[in-house]
Amino acid sequence: MKVITKALATATMAAAIFALGTAQADAAYALRLSDGTTTISIDDNDANDANATVGAITYIGNLSGATINVTTGIGQPPLPGTPPNMDLSSVNVNTNGPVTITIDFTQTDWALTAPVSVKGNVGGTNNNNTADFYAYYDDANGFFGGTQFLSLGPFGNGAYSGTTSGTIAGVTSPYSISMRAILAFASAGSASFDYELIPEPASLLLVGVGLLGLGALRRRRA
Repeated sequence: MKVITKALATATMAAAIFALGTAQADAAYALRLSDGTTTISIDDNDANDANATVGAITYIGNLSGATINVTTGIGQPPLPGTPPNMDLSSVNVNTNGPVTITIDFTQTDWALTAPVSVKGNVGGTNNNNTADFYAYYDDANGFFGGTQFLSLGPFGNGAYSGTTSGTIAGVTSPYSISMRAILAFASAGSASFDYELIPEPASLLLVGVGLLGLGALRRRRA
């Protein structure tokens, strides 16, 4: 009986994690960079995407006021058992003078049941700029916007890091989640950052607690 109960609990938890990891199987991904004059929008695996991995978009190139060494947005592709998350990063964004650069990354077709608690982590370095980071959800499942639920910053010159949390509420599946980084340069400078969103659905936590309780009850009865 103990072996059967343990196997059932393990299988149920694995199924819950699998469901979370595959909830975005039909997701679309898009990256957008703008300096107010030039805007570049990139879909997953289009001609401007330097990353062949499904669910990851990398841009290497220029805007009118900046050189973008490597900027990458990574979503949650359908990998069974992988916790859902999103990541947006840039390495060595270099500018020639005063300019504000906005970088957006969206993943559509999220299906985690609201309310969803989301943790945001960021770290990076600034040289002659400030950096702000935001997150949005969109019940219309669209790109690059919606209702803001999380923010980090502003961060000034030098190395920085930060963490916060927010809640996605009042939405029905499917919905989109978007990340935004705003780099405001007072003069020529450079910036790098790594920004991550980690959804922590209460449903998964409740499943885990329920299974632990079931296991404890079975042990007591045994």
